[in-house]
Amino acid sequence: MELSDFFAQHPKAALAFSGGADSAFVLYSAAACGADIMPYFVRSQFQPAFERADARRLAAALGVPLRELEVDVLCEDTIIANPADRCYFCKRRIFGAICTAAAADGYPVVLDGTNASDDRGDRPGMRALEQAHVLSPLRLCGLTKAEVRRRSKAAGLFTWDKPVLPRACRRASQSRLKSSGRWSGVRHFCSRSALRTCVCVCATGARCCSFRRRSTRRYGRGGRRSPQGCPNAFPPSDWTRKRGRRANENFVY
Repeated sequence: MELSDFFAQHPKAALAFSGGADSAFVLYSAAACGADIMPYFVRSQFQPAFERADARRLAAALGVPLRELEVDVLCEDTIIANPADRCYFCKRRIFGAICTAAAADGYPVVLDGTNASDDRGDRPGMRALEQAHVLSPLRLCGLTKAEVRRRSKAAGLFTWDKPVLPRACRRASQSRLKSSGRWSGVRHFCSRSALRTCVCVCATGARCCSFRRRSTRRYGRGGRRSPQGCPNAFPPSDWTRKRGRRANENFVY
């Protein structure tokens, strides 16, 4: 099945729009197919501010109205407890809010950007999508991450090489996050120096990483750096380094 066939079957749908490469391509494809698509961007403690800026930028470029929802994911004790399947509970809360808003706006179908490369065993949040009856057009059409990036680049979408930032949340050390019993706050940090080095999720009460001390080490050729001892750090992509030159903001909502 092609995406054009999918949107012929579902001409009116809501989209969980994160501003990332996958959901951006779904939005672009829906608009190109003439579908009545309504993207919903969820602001939460886990969503960086620059993702919202990218979501707004792409929606404006495509001439599609964007709805923004505010969701407090840390109001659930289960999420704060940081279990191995924390992604499931987080997704359940986020998509619950999106489905409720979409139904109120007259959109009976909710879509997301899960692609054919996403492994269900590595993504407990996919169980929440199934329970909420969310459809994943990229996955249903067999489009892998590489194919999504290739088609996005061909379409001229600036999101084609964006990194998969939610993986940073899943890399957080559970034992360290649980050391304080509760999270006193989750912060995404971004500054001219930080975004070029890593994207981390820091539980301020548990002091899960030494990012705030800014102790860094070299990360091979090209001057790549990573906060020393941070369990969530990863080498930056070219997109991350380029965005780092323009970003200077704190991601705390």
